[in-house]
Amino acid sequence: MWIKPNNLDLESEDALGIEEEKWSDEERENYYLYNLSKTLDLDIDEQTINILQKNYPNKTRKEIIESLYRQKDYGVVFYHQHEWISGELIKKYLLLDEYDSDVVKITIDTPEKHDCNLVELTPELCEKAYRWHRGDRSYASHLINREDYLWENKTSKLTIVGKWECELDEYWNKIWEPFFFIITSFRWDGSAQREPRYEWYQWNENDVDAMKYWMTHALIVEEHEIIHKLEELPPRLLVMEEWIEK
Repeated sequence: MWIKPNNLDLESEDALGIEEEKWSDEERENYYLYNLSKTLDLDIDEQTINILQKNYPNKTRKEIIESLYRQKDYGVVFYHQHEWISGELIKKYLLLDEYDSDVVKITIDTPEKHDCNLVELTPELCEKAYRWHRGDRSYASHLINREDYLWENKTSKLTIVGKWECELDEYWNKIWEPFFFIITSFRWDGSAQREPRYEWYQWNENDVDAMKYWMTHALIVEEHEIIHKLEELPPRLLVMEEWIEK
């Protein structure tokens, strides 16, 4: 739980004799936040608050606690859920009140370190990577097997792409309460490009940076991920290589 002034048990009888006027400003704030988190029935500790303050430097600790309380019952829905990422984790380190129905991309810190879902490839590893379809996607992803990527590539960073949504019926009446929709979320501590997904005849020079990026980056295939083998490379990949060589 929250660190208390002088590390005293504020629920004990001994706490009644504390001379509050001798507390430091930090101890006084800790006392206030301890009572606030207890009143709001939040199981929160100093580490969590410190990480959230790093993620949201313009927020006070009081504002962070109040925001965590408001989102206790918020829903989080995944389009695709990667390993080591849960709705509980996102609600603990992402202040959902800060976002709206526009798609946002946020990179935040978490206390745990896990393998990155996205990795950078050496020229040798490019030979082991391949392009297959993931799940129901219509485009081929650049993939590599975990056993072929032998380096430790852990990070505490979590990148989230999502937005607020609300399920409506055919008459545009709200069916469910609004929920935060996770389009994708992955472990990665660098800047990432969206996977190219256009048909070859739709591409233009604005797509070259993403093409170059995904020639040297790949996603590690996860344990329970369904992938579909391609017997030959899609024609658009040949066009991609032609663009890169220009």
